Amino acid sequence: MAARSHFYFNLHKHLWSEMLRGKVIEHHTEVLLADVRFNVRPAGHAKVIKEKRKNVHAFAIAEESTSSGFTIDTFLNSMDDSVDTHWIELSYNPYKGANFFRKDTGERVDSASTVYLTDEKTIWAIEPKKDN
Repeated sequence: MAARSHFYFNLHKHLWSEMLRGKVIEHHTEVLLADVRFNVRPAGHAKVIKEKRKNVHAFAIAEESTSSGFTIDTFLNSMDDSVDTHWIELSYNPYKGANFFRKDTGERVDSASTVYLTDEKTIWAIEPKKDN
């Protein structure tokens, strides 16, 4: 099985950073991810709460990603009409909790079939769900 890429928003570069095996390999203005799990490292989250200073500890972890020449319109136009393309906005705020969540309901999200990390620092997902 190939290594999964970890994506996080880089507060210094104002881009999405992609890590593979613990090293940043690329930066993206926007990126489309498939088969995504969300992970918040407990020690990093605790450090943010204690020090009131953000650090890299929350990730969208993907099996596949696309950024070269990618646009959301191209993606949506290529999808089969039978596929549910209802996008849900997600967020992560270490001061509100130790997990990613749906912005509309506040419900925890652990994974999603498709995730779009936008050039506006927002996270959109298709089929976001909470794992049991």
